[in-house]
Amino acid sequence: MFNKAIVAIDKVIDESGWDEPQKAYASSMINAMIFSLILFIPVFLVLLAVIISSDESIFTVQNLLRLVFAIIVLDAMRNNGSK
Repeated sequence: MFNKAIVAIDKVIDESGWDEPQKAYASSMINAMIFSLILFIPVFLVLLAVIISSDESIFTVQNLLRLVFAIIVLDAMRNNGSK
């Protein structure tokens, strides 16, 4: 899954017309982002499981709906500014 994305990103970077230092910087930032996604998604899921299974659970359906609503609103605001 990530191999196709990395190849596509490398192709875009190679065809960008940037100097070699700029290409290296962009490539390293993309690789760091992919590494952080691979690393932090399991950590987030483990922490979410701990929150859900704790005795004094702050994770309720109402809080989940608030979180989903906040994410939808923030995403809509972000997309509205980019058009």
